[in-house]
Parts: sequence; C-alpha cells; structure tokens
Amino acid sequence: MALFTLKGLSWIYEGNEALNGITCDIPENAFVAILGPNGSGKSTLLRLLSGALRPAKGQAFLQGEDISTLPAKAMGRRLAWVPQDTLLSFSFTVEELVLMGRYPYLAAFAHEDQADRDIAEQAMRQTGVLALRHRTVTSLSGGERQRAVFARALAQRTPIMLLDEPVSSLDIGHQVALLSLLRQQVKTGGFSCVCVLHDLNQALAVADICLVLREGRLIAQGPPRQVLTPELMQPLYGVPLTADNGRLWPVYPHQA
Repeated sequence: MALFTLKGLSWIYEGNEALNGITCDIPENAFVAILGPNGSGKSTLLRLLSGALRPAKGQAFLQGEDISTLPAKAMGRRLAWVPQDTLLSFSFTVEELVLMGRYPYLAAFAHEDQADRDIAEQAMRQTGVLALRHRTVTSLSGGERQRAVFARALAQRTPIMLLDEPVSSLDIGHQVALLSLLRQQVKTGGFSCVCVLHDLNQALAVADICLVLREGRLIAQGPPRQVLTPELMQPLYGVPLTADNGRLWPVYPHQA
C-alpha cells in the first residue's frame, strides 16, 4: 500500500489554482523530496498531506484512509508536521516547545510524565538544542528556532514526518546533520519522510524519490538521478546547469 495516494488533487487560492489535478502514489518507508520553483505549489501540497488544508477538488489518502476524515489528534500520532514558518510569539522555553510534541499521546487535562520528558530530552540532544532547553524560543536565532521545531516533531515519535524547507535557516553543518538524521531513520526502517527542498544536490544526496512541480502541476516523478537532470532542470529554473560527478552546478552569467 502507498503511503499517500493522490487523486486529482487541486487547491484554489484567491481564485488561482495553486495545485491542479495532482495524481500519484507516494511510497512509504522512503525519503521523498518535493522540488520546484517558487510558487509551484510545494508547500500547498505538503499542507494538504498534513490535513491542514482540505482539497478544492480530488482526494488525498493516507494509507488508504481519506485524510479529510481523520481526527487531528489521531493524525498527530501518525505524522509529524514541520511547517515552513512557525509563529512562536509566546515565551515558551525550548523544552516546553519540544514537549508539545507529546500532546497527541496525552489524555485530556493530563501532564507529561518522566517518559515524555526523556523522549523530549533525546530529541533535543539529537538536534543539538539540549543546551538551549531553558532559553525562550523568542530569544533564539532563526537556525536555533528551526532546530527546536524539528526537535518537537522528533518528540512525536511518529512513523511519518512532513517537512517544509527544514534546513533553510541552518548553516551547512546543521543542514547535513538534520538531513542525515532523517536519512538514517528511513534507512533503519518503519519511517517515511516527505520533505520540500530547494537544493537539488541535497535531494540527490538523500532522496529515494523526487516529485517535481511546476505551476501547480506534477511534471516529473522518480528516482533523483533519473529526474534531476540538466535537461529537465534548466528550463524549470531558467538557469544553465552542468552535471559533474553526480552533482548539478548552476552556471552564473559572469561564468558563461
């Protein structure tokens, strides 16, 4: 069974189709990268998969179940969702933020127990924010905040994780660490990751399958080395690309 099955999935924003008739299967136990230019519908697709949006047309299924019918708390035990922009205006500590990942497992009015705190501590250690546990999230840098939000998702302990540009604010060291952690969890088994990325070479390094969007339509799907080619990517991004040793390099105008 596919992880997600999409049938004619469309979504309309301010009269414009942000997604138009997406039909495909997304495999489970894989690292799936969603790529495409700005405004191509990547974030919208991820939000539809998370249940945060309802499709204007078509259907999206999670392991055979219509996502629009699944209760939010049940979804929280099946998948963790890391949005592109997380508004953190309240002065929660990092530890309090990460413990929010345990919410789907708590009974009404219940508080976290020591097992929940141990899980949160492990997630903070994995993302390198344990030393920041008593800092307020409003005092963090953009990269620190992004890692804290990722730690919250890890603390959910779900078999599925959806991430929207999770490394956009991180330095190269933390980019490699975060993507490698996700890749290792997929490799270990029983874990599926669907992730919006902008860096084609990151997708080449970690993804099993790539979905490529353009103007709300799915234009390519398959293993990264078959899909992420100069022939397809150059017209998509409007920039010359060269392939070298399994990587894609943009050619800047002054280099041409």
